[in-house]
Amino acid sequence: MATRDALVLPEPAATLWATKGRAIVAVVRAHLHEKTAYKIGGGTVLAARWGHRRSTDVDLKLEPKTGLNALSPRFGDEFQREIHRVTGRWPRFRQDQISIDLTPEGGEPQKIDLFEGPTTPARGHTRVELAGRPETVLSSAQILTGKLAGRALHAPVRDLFDVAVARREDRRALEIAVNACSNDLTGSTVLKWLEAGDAYREDATEDLLDVPARYADICEQVAEHAVQALKDARYRALDIEWSGPDRLTARTTAMDGAMRSETLDATTRGTLLDDLEEHGLRAWLDHERPGVENHILRRVEETRDRRQLPVYEETPR
Repeated sequence: MATRDALVLPEPAATLWATKGRAIVAVVRAHLHEKTAYKIGGGTVLAARWGHRRSTDVDLKLEPKTGLNALSPRFGDEFQREIHRVTGRWPRFRQDQISIDLTPEGGEPQKIDLFEGPTTPARGHTRVELAGRPETVLSSAQILTGKLAGRALHAPVRDLFDVAVARREDRRALEIAVNACSNDLTGSTVLKWLEAGDAYREDATEDLLDVPARYADICEQVAEHAVQALKDARYRALDIEWSGPDRLTARTTAMDGAMRSETLDATTRGTLLDDLEEHGLRAWLDHERPGVENHILRRVEETRDRRQLPVYEETPR
């Protein structure tokens, strides 16, 4: 991937990354593999893109089976000692996760978390310039998907706020994330968030900092806004048709009637599956339309020389 635009993290996360983040990565690579790959994500990246709130930590996503568990104290304390040497703090371990609390004395909470696991969608991350160096950063869709799929039923208020703001700032990312989750999970999340609405409203006054005035209405009813975002963004229909040689157009219709079009590269089965993945359609088909993906792949080949025929049509419900 080519290096793209620069991304500036908000403070204090920017200083945290510049002074501690890369040193921590160097220690991890020294104990695992010198080319251990990571992607920067979390609410701090959303805050850098949208400017919607203050964020004080940095999340690093590592691929599955990277070996974070091998750094556990169960296998010796060399890694912990080295982290303490470069940060002055001892790391905390949970399954497939390392957390390093870097809160300054008397200051606001700050930390760097390293997670190991798959990224959904698997495509969409980009290379950017960050603090003078190229870094791989998760897309907003990947970050939101991680929040919803990973902890929606136990979400902190900042996650609800991110979802609600995404409805205004990046509707595409919101749709991809919401539809990467099953309808059952979305339904349970809606009930949970509404049930805890009063508590989330109180949390918003304490935990959501440096929020621009244009989002004040969301802070006042954060659970209600987040729930509406979830409901509106779910797909109710998908149509796919040819738009040119080796090119398909996929049109989604969301529950609120919003329509979105994506171009799919149908040169090969692989390129088509890659684009379905990046645009968040594979996960939705897997959850909500089992078997339809294979049907679509067959129809592509059946209609490749008769492009006036539809590949897939579904009437909005």
